[in-house]
Amino acid sequence: MRFDTMRNAARRVWNSARVCSRDGRRERGQTLLEFAFAAPLLLVFLLAIVDFGIAIDRRIVLDHAVREGARFAAVGGDAFVTGVPASAEEIEQYTERQSQGIADAAGATGSDNYIDVCYADANGNGFGDVGEEVRVDVRYKHPFVTGFTSFFNLGLAPIVMEPSASARIEQPLPGDVPSTMETTGC
Repeated sequence: MRFDTMRNAARRVWNSARVCSRDGRRERGQTLLEFAFAAPLLLVFLLAIVDFGIAIDRRIVLDHAVREGARFAAVGGDAFVTGVPASAEEIEQYTERQSQGIADAAGATGSDNYIDVCYADANGNGFGDVGEEVRVDVRYKHPFVTGFTSFFNLGLAPIVMEPSASARIEQPLPGDVPSTMETTGC
């Protein structure tokens, strides 16, 4: 008997919580209409969160890629194996592989998506000497991929990412092989 009493009390609470209009009719369609107004805004907000999450992920990957590219250049690439230091093209390709294909080694410097390698030739001898700096720069323009900006015709510009990393050359270049990296812009 106690269970029936609790069940009846629950029914009374449930029934009293229902919204009725003044003339006693139930307003069941109101919730559906409110959801129809709110759902697009929630969807756009969710898409914006996803898009900015993708942008943050790509920035982290690019940061990792330029650090690894600078490290690769600082130790001479495969110089211990081949006897020849890594060229700028090899460093760019290594950086592109580390970026999981986000950065473009074939991109021209100054374009929307490129990798640039340079070193600071402190003594002006044209060689990458131990202690001099090598720098890897990446420029990547991240377009919004989910299309949330077109929903409201916001016209937001893409996010431009320009991570850079430098490292000190640790290994002397074997023999009298000049560095093939550009000395400008460092």
